[in-house]
Amino acid sequence: MDLPLLSPPGTKFSYSNLGFNLLAIIIEEVSGKSYADFLRERIFQPLGMTATTVNDRYAVTPNRAQGLLWIDGRLRVCQPYSATRYMGSASILSTVVDLAKWDASLDTDKILTATSRNQMWTSAKLADGTATGYGFGWYTSSLKKHSYIHHNGAMNGFEANISRFPDDKLTVIVLVNQSGLAATEKIATGVARSYVPAIRPTIQGKAPSFLKLDPSVYPAYAGRYEWWNNYMFTITPGALGLLGQLPGGEADEYRPVGATSFWQPDDGVHITIVKNPSGEVTGLRVKQDDGWERTIPRIGPLFHSLTRQPDSDPSRTQRVATALKAMGSGSKEVGEDPNIAPGRKKEFSSPNGAFVGLTSLTFIAAENVAGRGIERHNEKVSQILYYELITDNATRNVLVYLTASDLVADTDVVED
Repeated sequence: MDLPLLSPPGTKFSYSNLGFNLLAIIIEEVSGKSYADFLRERIFQPLGMTATTVNDRYAVTPNRAQGLLWIDGRLRVCQPYSATRYMGSASILSTVVDLAKWDASLDTDKILTATSRNQMWTSAKLADGTATGYGFGWYTSSLKKHSYIHHNGAMNGFEANISRFPDDKLTVIVLVNQSGLAATEKIATGVARSYVPAIRPTIQGKAPSFLKLDPSVYPAYAGRYEWWNNYMFTITPGALGLLGQLPGGEADEYRPVGATSFWQPDDGVHITIVKNPSGEVTGLRVKQDDGWERTIPRIGPLFHSLTRQPDSDPSRTQRVATALKAMGSGSKEVGEDPNIAPGRKKEFSSPNGAFVGLTSLTFIAAENVAGRGIERHNEKVSQILYYELITDNATRNVLVYLTASDLVADTDVVED
């Protein structure tokens, strides 16, 4: 299968599981050994990592954890996947004790030389000189001016994080067997803050005083916001304020410090509701602990708060259904479907299982978001449609992002 380039080489950075899978294939070709044998001989055995191996779904592994996924409000068991499908990106079974041995080796020349380690932890640069913030398999950044080298991962009901703070001689490793709620990176930085007070959130000026607002105002603020492109921030009413949740983590509590301003104490993040002249909520002003500020657009309300609207364009719904079926089938079908935007076609990687066996698509509502600055897959979003989707085995809620030309730029399957 021929896949088009996402961008000209050297012009953009995008994390890629496929890139790591290709590296595993190169290792096998150059070494003449299997990927598993190569890692065992070069890394696992020299470091005494006796509990670490490359995944074999048929092997009996003592004390092996079961991957779980939180979906549709309940835990579900994840079935094993092919051992070669994610060989270079997600195939290693290990323990925190063994990973601590790996981490300790990174302060020595036992496996990698100082030159290799320095190269690994140096951010790559694009052709125009822009730093990507990513080295060789590590994100490179800083937290409160403390060097912060880290990586997160999630696959098939498991999540993992390794966070190194070399200035402080501290490493935190987090492994969990449940994806959908457990935020391993947040856990890791939270643990690190217990040992390194200097990276704890700084209160900008005087500590805010929490207010008690009329809870009836919270539903108007609830909804989804575009934290980054293709990455949603969901707000729901809470007992003491608002609850804000990013994908793959649990909700954080944002306490009111003003009529429309809320503060999250753990990370020192302020959010302020943004409204247009008509009083409609159109976004959030986000101020990070380091003082960096930005405005993020509102995607729209939660499903349960919607008032059903008549479908003003049934033919459009039919075109959307055709596009969803194509996305559930594969790259060939997506490439041939005239209802899918070029940017989405270009960045389509694998079929969406939520759309397989689609039998019914019922229109619920539409939200005009033109001018809010929402982009999905390099396509400007003009309208978001809310649908109830029924397949052979499930009923789901789906957001469909349309361009001004009514082409599908993206989709999100959500619980509410």
